[in-house]
Amino acid sequence: IEKADQKLKFAAFCLAYKRYKETNGDYEIKLPLFLDATCNGLQHLAALILDHDLGSRVNLIKQKDSDKVSDIYKEILDPINKKINDSIDSIENREKIIYNPNLLELKNLKLNRKIIKPLIMTKPYNATIEGMSRQLMEGVKETKHTLVDCSKNLKKKTTYYIFPGHKGQVILNKKSIFFIANIIHKEVFIIFPELKKVFDFLIKMAEICVKAEIPLYWFTPHGVKINQHYIKHFTKNISFKLGKRSETMVIATNSAKG
Repeated sequence: IEKADQKLKFAAFCLAYKRYKETNGDYEIKLPLFLDATCNGLQHLAALILDHDLGSRVNLIKQKDSDKVSDIYKEILDPINKKINDSIDSIENREKIIYNPNLLELKNLKLNRKIIKPLIMTKPYNATIEGMSRQLMEGVKETKHTLVDCSKNLKKKTTYYIFPGHKGQVILNKKSIFFIANIIHKEVFIIFPELKKVFDFLIKMAEICVKAEIPLYWFTPHGVKINQHYIKHFTKNISFKLGKRSETMVIATNSAKG
């Protein structure tokens, strides 16, 4: 139970299973079961471009009961870890290491499925490198280290993040985490090159619609029209006097167009 991510839910399952065993299966279990897809975003894109290879990796292809369920997060984990570990030996990254020696720790980094899943899951929804960096930091524990600036005789507490490694823990700063997010951001398209084409197409179409001031919209299979329409907000500061005091009021207005 102590190792479970959601301890109360796991304890409820244990009690229900115990009762099930005690009654030789004659027990009605009323625990809610949550069924999820395999990386919905990749499933949608694979279906749109009729990519049989990617579709099979996210369980869109018809299978038999005896077939093994594909796990795309585990499948791409090793290539991503290898890319991160080997990145330190790259000539183009030597200058970055000079300014951030913490990058040398990436040689020992070994991301697991739990850490990498949110990044891959949100990538098809146009997750940014900054967003992926936040997801990496939110998925691990943090620690505080005191750094001493000898030139200014100052002590400063800096936040570091604890990641799993090939040989024990790896302690990384925010710059190194951003570096990792950038690698993963690119590596997904290298592993699945067909995704790059459809992804670039959708982004380009969105940019054209924005320039033309046309809101994006689409219809669901049931005919519901969905709009993605953002209203521009403007603020104006108005200064005035109340007796001898000067005050400033901020007036917020919206434009008619998005």
